[in-house]
Amino acid sequence: MKNIRFTIAGVLFGIILVKSQVISWFRIQEMFRLESFHMYGVIGSAILVGMISVWLIKYFKLKTINREPIIIPDKQFHWGNVYGGLIFGLGWAVTGACPQCH
Repeated sequence: MKNIRFTIAGVLFGIILVKSQVISWFRIQEMFRLESFHMYGVIGSAILVGMISVWLIKYFKLKTINREPIIIPDKQFHWGNVYGGLIFGLGWAVTGACPQCH
């Protein structure tokens, strides 16, 4: 019962995803056909918010609720991330462009 706040946050996040239509196969299909900016706007704004958030955490040396420092370690580049992203994106494109969905 003490983790109910995480369940509530998850449900609210799910509602936001549904209402913003980012789980719609139609929106995904529009994105890969370059017919709509909707998904690119959602993804781009998420990246921008993430970048600003990490910068603010590092700049102001913010701490957790328990007053512990937030440490964001630097990441090394791995080609596996590129390959994995391409495979994920191709799978997303295939499912979003399903000809049987019309």
